[in-house]
Amino acid sequence: MKLFHVFLIGSAVIVPAVTYVALTSETNQAEIHSTELSSPIDEKPAVHGLAVKDDTKDGEFRESLTALGKEVSQLRADLTSLRAELQTKHLAQVSSAKVSEQDAATDAQALTEIRVKEEERLQKQGEALEAGFRQQTTDPDWSTKAKGLIQQALASDKVDSKNIIDVECRTSMCRVELANDTNSNAPRIAEFPMKISEELPNILVNQTDESDGSTTTILYLSKDDFVLPNSGG
Repeated sequence: MKLFHVFLIGSAVIVPAVTYVALTSETNQAEIHSTELSSPIDEKPAVHGLAVKDDTKDGEFRESLTALGKEVSQLRADLTSLRAELQTKHLAQVSSAKVSEQDAATDAQALTEIRVKEEERLQKQGEALEAGFRQQTTDPDWSTKAKGLIQQALASDKVDSKNIIDVECRTSMCRVELANDTNSNAPRIAEFPMKISEELPNILVNQTDESDGSTTTILYLSKDDFVLPNSGG
């Protein structure tokens, strides 16, 4: 009885242990089996999901390439347009520069022609004034009075006597010849016109070049309006 009792106790201890091991083994097998069953189920969506994700990235990449290609094409078009615009502006500037050079040359030529014509006009005017003065006879009373007035006016402007080459008066005109300085500047006669204006209100000036290289200023003074014979129009 004692041994049986011990056996029962031992059996009671062993059986639960075996049962626990068996249950544990069955549980592990169930877990393993469950894992083996669930693995294919979980694996397929995972692989499928990865494939879908790759397809999405590939589509987005292709869209990016397409957009980039369009941007590059637009940049090329803009660059071509910019080059054409710059070339057009360059050609316009070159053309404008040529026109400006032509205009400058034309203006210079026009100015030269004007200067030549003006010199010719003054030359003819001087010749006409000289001829008009020489054609007059001399009125002794008036010529003496006018000459004295001119000499006083020159003295009031402090014109050096050595610069007064000649003073001559006729019937209605007087001729005053003054020596210029080395720079071809006439003596300063700022107050001279006002001091003779009552008797000789009309004044014309001419400048001549002498054979020795010097220049002289000739004043033609008249109490009447000038008549320029043979002025050439």
